[in-house]
Amino acid sequence: PVRPSQQCNDCWAFATTAAWEGNYMLRGGAADVYASEQDLIDCIQGQSCAHADWIHFDQLATGIATETQVPYAPQPVNRACSNLNTYRALTSAYVSSQNPVPDPSSIKQALCDHGPLATAIFSTVAFQAYNGGVYSDPNPETSVNHAIVIVGWDDTQQAWRVKNSWGMGWGEGGFGWVRYGSGNIGYGAQWVEALVP
Repeated sequence: PVRPSQQCNDCWAFATTAAWEGNYMLRGGAADVYASEQDLIDCIQGQSCAHADWIHFDQLATGIATETQVPYAPQPVNRACSNLNTYRALTSAYVSSQNPVPDPSSIKQALCDHGPLATAIFSTVAFQAYNGGVYSDPNPETSVNHAIVIVGWDDTQQAWRVKNSWGMGWGEGGFGWVRYGSGNIGYGAQWVEALVP
């Protein structure tokens, strides 16, 4: 399910755990497994929600706690890493090592091979206000400022199905459609393979 990041700059943590959870389920794990975004934030830099970062599957290789063990409770203080290491990743990689934004066919193949992909997009005011349909950014963006997860696609709409971390009130129950190439979507797309007991 979509979880709210409560307007902190930690969308990267939610994208990281969401992609891992999706792969965990696809590899035969339970569907109700929730990795702790808070533990991921704490373990990376002991950082508060005021600091932005990038997708961190490297920490998942070491391990993080469950959501129950370390609940999400952002506050402007540094916290210590739990070192519980309940959930782990086997491996991860960028969809393309040559292109910052992989071509649609490469993204589709990675989705089929690995499940949800953590990626980035340029979030505009229009993207923040999105409430349905296919989002299309009219500007040729050259940067990104928000992490999301690509979970599927629809060639009829020429759009990616994305999962956001702004709660159920954004888009279509926390999900949305983003036109191929819009807002630099797909930038730095990464897949992850979860360790399933």
